[in-house]
Amino acid sequence: RWKTEYTNYFADLTHKFNDNWSAKLSYSRGDRDGHSQLFYLSGFPDKETGLGMSASASSYLTNTTQDDISAQINGDFNWLGREHSVALGYIHSKQDWKSDAQDADYGCGQYCAPAPGSFYDWDGSYAAPVWRDRTFYDKSETKQNAFYGVARLSLLEPLKLVLGGRLDD
Repeated sequence: RWKTEYTNYFADLTHKFNDNWSAKLSYSRGDRDGHSQLFYLSGFPDKETGLGMSASASSYLTNTTQDDISAQINGDFNWLGREHSVALGYIHSKQDWKSDAQDADYGCGQYCAPAPGSFYDWDGSYAAPVWRDRTFYDKSETKQNAFYGVARLSLLEPLKLVLGGRLDD
């Protein structure tokens, strides 16, 4: 099983300077909690008997939190008798991820579980293990910053030139 709960929040604030220009500020936060108890089968079963698979189980308790902030200004303008548009913006994102693990204890040492027997006769059921105490597994932090811009220039009807770029860190 893999129980997961997502909670998301967001807010947008838009200001129109006039009919042609606007600015937008956005924020979002995502929070995900997961608790998985997973069972793995691997190997190559014998073609005749279905024997030869190995099994393992693991459990992870994870949390991922992500905050995103963006700001953008965009608008239309006339230049050389033609209508053009431009957009400029900034994006910041930060994600924190952490996980604890619980090893399964089948009484045969770490990372082992009794094989289910013949793969052909197996009905998919398997006894749940005794889970050991939670231990630290891993954590990470990812930060991203980006500036971007795009211009849509009307050269001739219907020919347009689109210029843009993004600088990421």
